[in-house]
Amino acid sequence: MRWLRWLGVAVAIVVVLAGGAVAYVATLDLNAYKGDVQAALEEMSGRRVEIAGALDLSWTPRPNLTLSGVRIANAEWGSEQAMATVGSLAVGVELLPLLTGQARMTSLRLSDVRLLLERGADGRGNWQLAGAPGGGTSASGGELPEIRKAELERVSLIWKAGPKAAERTYRIDRLTLADSGSAGQLAVALAAVLDGDAVELTGTLPDFAALRRPGAELPVDLKGSFAGTPFALAAAFLVERAGTAVDRLRADRLALSFGDLSATGSAGVDLTGARPRVEARLEAGTVDLDRIGNAGGSGDPLDRSLPFDLLTLADGRLELTAARLVAAGVAVDGLTATARLSDGTLTVDPMVGKVAGGALTGRLVLERKAKGPTGLSVIATASGMDMGTVYRALMGEALIEGRGDAALDLRGAGETPRALLGSSQGVARLVVHEGVILNRYWELIAEDVATRFLPFVSDADRGRLNCLVGRFDIAKGIADASVLMVDSERVTVAGEGTVDLAAQTLDMRLVPRPKDPSLFSLATPILLTGPLADPRPAPDPVAVAKGLGGIAASTALGPLGLLLPFLSSGSADQPCPEAIAAAEAKRVPGASKASSEQNKPGGIKGLFDSLRKAIE
Repeated sequence: MRWLRWLGVAVAIVVVLAGGAVAYVATLDLNAYKGDVQAALEEMSGRRVEIAGALDLSWTPRPNLTLSGVRIANAEWGSEQAMATVGSLAVGVELLPLLTGQARMTSLRLSDVRLLLERGADGRGNWQLAGAPGGGTSASGGELPEIRKAELERVSLIWKAGPKAAERTYRIDRLTLADSGSAGQLAVALAAVLDGDAVELTGTLPDFAALRRPGAELPVDLKGSFAGTPFALAAAFLVERAGTAVDRLRADRLALSFGDLSATGSAGVDLTGARPRVEARLEAGTVDLDRIGNAGGSGDPLDRSLPFDLLTLADGRLELTAARLVAAGVAVDGLTATARLSDGTLTVDPMVGKVAGGALTGRLVLERKAKGPTGLSVIATASGMDMGTVYRALMGEALIEGRGDAALDLRGAGETPRALLGSSQGVARLVVHEGVILNRYWELIAEDVATRFLPFVSDADRGRLNCLVGRFDIAKGIADASVLMVDSERVTVAGEGTVDLAAQTLDMRLVPRPKDPSLFSLATPILLTGPLADPRPAPDPVAVAKGLGGIAASTALGPLGLLLPFLSSGSADQPCPEAIAAAEAKRVPGASKASSEQNKPGGIKGLFDSLRKAIE
């Protein structure tokens, strides 16, 4: 049994040596090496590093190295002196490798962290460290550590897209990554607030060891909520590596959802360029932009900052097909679109689908500028729409039925929807051809003054619609009704006025011309003013001042004043062709003596404006 004796001797020697090593390390003053640690970090990052607190090594329940008061300097051009501050950094290490001079991390804990990420005037990010080639990983390389648990608490990330850009704050209250019990998987739990919106997330991610395996399939399965809206992401990721750096990432069998939105497809990210490049193909069911736009945030949605900063983070291309897209209550079916993002400019072209049974084509451009507000350009046309479907979507009932054509050419700049609307310029037009109009259309417009505005309405609940024509020329956020007319079998109604898109208010005047001459003296023009959501109708004070019949009886000041630009000789009962031609800019409305008549001091606009100014 001599071998047992030698075994006992060997064990005793190991115990003595281990005990001596433990005693040595336990009594080691790590603060004596603080300068060496700072110097190594500065060489690796190219930035000044300060460690204000003590370095401490504890042994129970397992070896744990703690640093506190860490500060990493910002780029010379940065808006603040510090890029990052860390209140506490704790690293768990394995004992036996530590005794042989190796450090193998088992856990990482960060708390009370503030990280500032910003771009300079030249577009360079402050995270591009001088000690790292190309602003990527450090020159020293090295394998990813085998961390089995990571915790982050009270972490604030500040993002600035440029020297004069507003700050966005993203706060991580708690993030935990831990062994899930399944091979190669980490359980993740996140509680955060992203730019004011609460985020909760749970699920599984590949562990750090799996990330090191070339060609390994990395399953991801995450679920959570953003601003109270549930979301989910599942995919199988493949990683292409060059040494320790990740060059490309591909996601197959991609399935994502956000509220009622769901999509499947594939995506890839190329990380070898100055910015990540994303290529994706997605197929979606119903995409409800109204729900997505209302998710999260507080206050008026028109005043919420739009996330245009994201346009500068990556380049790429997205091919999207959606069974249905809902915007402002109107559905676009069978949508196909191709989006390209390059150097901060997003171009969606072509964009094709069907709206209310009619053909829709469009083009959208968003340009994130280095200086000045983000620019927006939208060009869209829709032809052959079922207007009954459109009115049901917008008003809850088919007030007008018939086929309609619409066109929009709009440009603007700003960081919020209200700013975009307030700076907008362009043109919008709508033409509805022969159909049916309900009497409720007029009643909803006129409300309390309906009896004086609507003497032409018969007992029937509907009548024949000859046309509805509208053209608004937009400048500096004010939409001016250059053409506005509804012609039915019993009445022609013309309109003028403006809509303030940013303030969401209107100031309109509607003038009815009954086709029964005996009703002329009873038809009173009305004013529509106030918020778009709840306009206030009132009798036109010009008409009231002259008496109900006086204004209607006058050719210069009567209802025909607004209609004269659309009435050729002998066409008083058929104004539609002229109005449609004017709306489509095939002729200029009012390019006649009639137009100058209504703009003279004694004409419609002159008298109306003078009286309104006197009242105000």
